[in-house]
Amino acid sequence: MDERINERIFGIEKLSELPKDFNKLSFDDKNYKMRSGESFNDVDKRFIHFINDLLNQNNSSYILFIHGLILLSSLETICDFTFDGMNFNIKYNDKVILDGNPKSPSVYRVTYDEHREVIDVDIIR
Repeated sequence: MDERINERIFGIEKLSELPKDFNKLSFDDKNYKMRSGESFNDVDKRFIHFINDLLNQNNSSYILFIHGLILLSSLETICDFTFDGMNFNIKYNDKVILDGNPKSPSVYRVTYDEHREVIDVDIIR
């Protein structure tokens, strides 16, 4: 367990306080957040630190179990990514990764080269 891959902190007391289009607002403006909550930029920063620590260990592969929004926000930084408020369209190098809504759970593979650069993204499930 690593706190850097915990769920996004919403900064509210009840989920009913979130705007109906909270996810759309968050993907449209990665600095968007509620009161004392986290933006997707905040989430991306802690996730990138986590991934870099893993990649510095020089193991050949890892399996991560993380919250879907953390992964989707990360994919937005490395893929061609659109979200219309209902459906995602995610492509990597013109390859469709997701067109619609992610399954729960979803399984993705992100491949890095020896320079810690992403070289491929796939959806497994």
